[in-house]
Amino acid sequence: MRIKTIDTLRGLSMMWMFVGHLLGWWLMPEYSRINSIIYAIVDAIGASMFIFLSGMSTIISYRNRCNKAATLDDYSMKTARNEYFIRALLILLIALIYNTCVAIGTNDLTWIWSWFFLFTIAISLLISWPLLKTPIYFRILICAFVWSLHIYLLDLLTPFRGEENLYGVLYHLFYHPIDLAPFFVFFPFFLIGTVIGDLIAELIIKDNQIERRIYIKNKLLVPSIIIGIGLIIFGILLQFPDQHPLIVRGFLREFPSFLVRSTLSWIIYTMGIMLTLFSFLLTIEVFEIIKTEKSYKFLFYFSYYSFTVYLAHNIMYFLFLKQLSIYNIWFFIIGSIILWEFGLRAVYNSKWRNNISIKFFIAKTSQKILENLAEKKKNPPNKNL
Repeated sequence: MRIKTIDTLRGLSMMWMFVGHLLGWWLMPEYSRINSIIYAIVDAIGASMFIFLSGMSTIISYRNRCNKAATLDDYSMKTARNEYFIRALLILLIALIYNTCVAIGTNDLTWIWSWFFLFTIAISLLISWPLLKTPIYFRILICAFVWSLHIYLLDLLTPFRGEENLYGVLYHLFYHPIDLAPFFVFFPFFLIGTVIGDLIAELIIKDNQIERRIYIKNKLLVPSIIIGIGLIIFGILLQFPDQHPLIVRGFLREFPSFLVRSTLSWIIYTMGIMLTLFSFLLTIEVFEIIKTEKSYKFLFYFSYYSFTVYLAHNIMYFLFLKQLSIYNIWFFIIGSIILWEFGLRAVYNSKWRNNISIKFFIAKTSQKILENLAEKKKNPPNKNL
């Protein structure tokens, strides 16, 4: 059973990142305030949502590997672990290449270590393996601890931002830059995704439609909606006195804190938005309230080719760099989305379906590496030759 809600939200998240980048690249400087307002309002379904869904997909894949190891003689948990880490390292390699390109383009080598969301996903994957075996309540406690540590570290390190001392280096390692996807802010989203993914894995194995609907109502829908709405309200009302760098430097000072990325209010509010939206769409899918096939397909291609879209859309940076107004930019953005949609759909329906998929490349490469390792173990080189 494929959960269409995951693909739908992943596609929506990637499409917003696509649109958000075009707004930042193409808008004239005099419209920067309007761009900041749009970005702040929609930010909850951007990188945070994608990383949340990545955690969900990771745990579902992990459970499938566990079942495979339990039923197949030629597949073990050691093989599953190796496959997991090879994929994570390949994503890390791609992320570092991307960061290096940004560093060269900006003539600033400090950007080699920067928390673009691919880098955050890779580090999250590498750290999460032992946590995937733990109970969901333990993972939730880890999330609470990491976010608490984040609030402490951000307050401690922000005054040393940009300085050449230990605290300045630590700030760079943990938060460069604060308005991307720093680990201490976004790793818990990944981990919460594994919690929801564990519940989804139970849903997948249920064949009976009535049992599936009872399960989703009791285990997912009611708790997630209640918790999600509660987090949204609490995040909006919470005014936490933190030293957010963007506020300290004067940017976004007029914004409520729940709309400023990486503040405690934003974390709580964003988590509530993601839980509520995911539960709402999953309910529509499982209870078949609306036939979602067509709208699902529209977003599916941005989901299937998500990594490819994220990396390839950077070629559009110079197309209308700082040349468009807030009025005419939407014509070019909507046109770009339509062209990419038709292009991705055409490739998907052709014999080259997987040729441009970075996720497929990672899967095939990791499989090839595993086969080579197994072959070397089976036939070790003769040291006497």
